[in-house]
Amino acid sequence: MTLKLKDQFSYLLPGYVLIFGINGNIKFANQQFETEFEGINNIYNAHDKGFKDNLNYSVQELINSKSNNGNIVTYLKHKTKDSGIWIKWNLKFDRNSKSVFANGQDFSEDYNFQEIMKDAQSAAEIGIWEYDIEKNKTIWSEVVYDIHEIEDRSQFNLEDAVDFYHPDSKDLIENAVQEAIIHNKPWDLICQLNTAKGNTIWVRARGRKKINDGKTERLIGTFQKIDANKRLELSLQKAEENLAQIIKYTPAAVAMFDLNMCYIAHSDRWLEDYKLKDQHLIGRSHYEIFPDVLDRWKEDHKRVMNGETLINREDEWKRKDGSTVYINWELRPWKDSNGEIGGLIMYTQVITDQVKNRKHLESLIDELNRSNSDLEQFAYVASHDMKEPVRMINSFSDLLRLKYADQLDEKGKTYLSKIKNSSERMTKMISSLLDYARIGQNSERQTTFLFSKSLNNVLEDQSKFLSERNAKVSLNSSDHEIYYNPNFLRIILTNLIINGVKYNKNVNPEISIDLEKQENDLIVKVRDNGIGIEKGNEAKVFGIFQRLQNSSDYAGTGIGLALVKKIIESGGGNITYESDGKNGTIFIFKLRSVKKE
Repeated sequence: MTLKLKDQFSYLLPGYVLIFGINGNIKFANQQFETEFEGINNIYNAHDKGFKDNLNYSVQELINSKSNNGNIVTYLKHKTKDSGIWIKWNLKFDRNSKSVFANGQDFSEDYNFQEIMKDAQSAAEIGIWEYDIEKNKTIWSEVVYDIHEIEDRSQFNLEDAVDFYHPDSKDLIENAVQEAIIHNKPWDLICQLNTAKGNTIWVRARGRKKINDGKTERLIGTFQKIDANKRLELSLQKAEENLAQIIKYTPAAVAMFDLNMCYIAHSDRWLEDYKLKDQHLIGRSHYEIFPDVLDRWKEDHKRVMNGETLINREDEWKRKDGSTVYINWELRPWKDSNGEIGGLIMYTQVITDQVKNRKHLESLIDELNRSNSDLEQFAYVASHDMKEPVRMINSFSDLLRLKYADQLDEKGKTYLSKIKNSSERMTKMISSLLDYARIGQNSERQTTFLFSKSLNNVLEDQSKFLSERNAKVSLNSSDHEIYYNPNFLRIILTNLIINGVKYNKNVNPEISIDLEKQENDLIVKVRDNGIGIEKGNEAKVFGIFQRLQNSSDYAGTGIGLALVKKIIESGGGNITYESDGKNGTIFIFKLRSVKKE
């Protein structure tokens, strides 16, 4: 798998990328080489005899050396250029596959034929050096200075020359020099170098000692810049390592198949999810491993082999053993170095537990909705049935007061008044309870209207109540059109306004309303100058039948704010409040006011 994926990566690299055998037969060529050099099957035969021999010789040098790296400049016939082009090749010999990996760059625009012939050594970035042991002086060729990026061509002693090496390579080169001097051991090392301009590059350093009349006089060797080739090698190596890590540790199961649906590779999670840890899968058919693969999945595999990408976020698989598995999967084709589909990659995630939990939750929600519906229906029926006997109590109280008032003493009249007040309060409470129950059943349609129109209707309905208490209600912002249930908005405003006036010790209660449009919502703020709400009562404010003040001080049913909250939330909005417990309260609610298309 790694080679195929690397080939696909290399195919798109800039420059010329080749893999060829010792005999010169090309095993792989990237897109740019195939486009610019047509019909070349053997890299040796593509060159004139001189360059053919040089290239062949360079490859043999690679085979016989330990480092496996080299450079050469060749002249190659171009598809569209009569004169051809000059290419500098970075070569690497892979002993396992007995193949040469070559990365070439076009030097024709920078150097003409004569310059390349003259500076072939420089183009290959191979320099020569000597070290005079007795004088402790180094002699470098021009290329060595260029590689070090040194403009001053002065000589260096051994210590200064070694100081150019990167700290990770310095000990390595120092030991190699000592081994050569003492034990006559040559070296051929790949090291990192810090140039005079502060650049860190990869170089190949080769050296040996030269003996004259049995005496070691000097060290000699070559120095080659291999930075581009080495970085390419490290980049490919890193890419392969990252790919291996991704496949191995991906949280979903991953497997790669050929055109016959035989395993090429798989992740550890694949073995874990499908309980295959004791099995060897590579080379075996997917349908052998899973004989109960669904027929429709086999058809999906064929579609992907034809180039489609398929995704299913939740699929049900009834296994042969009677179990049911739910899977989230993706199928994608992969291509070989020739751009042909070579098989498919399958990403899966077993989501059986998540699906079962979701279905269980959906079942609980359905059950809860049914329970709420039953409770709403019960509250509606119960409130309706309770209203009739209360109406009878109220009616007979009126008759008793009209016909027998002169026969009652003061205590009897007081009792009768209390019965009358209690029955009226009970009537209001039942009506509020009916309104509360209807919220879940109300089928009134929403319509478009001005907010001020609903407010004016409420003020007209409550004009007597507001006038008796010298209360003032004002809309302090510009009016807004709203798409909402007008009856619901009437109930909301009525309760908040009455509460703001009722729970108020001021001689002139004041209610101010501000509107603010926020995208699809209308934000409404209802501010009063009443007694406020003490801290610590947040949980009780919107509770049904919850009262913060004594009924003897402030009359009420304990349903109003609960009803307001239920109406607002049933429409997708919300309500909160702000109060310091002394200086009034601000109720802030959001209404979903967008008309659905």
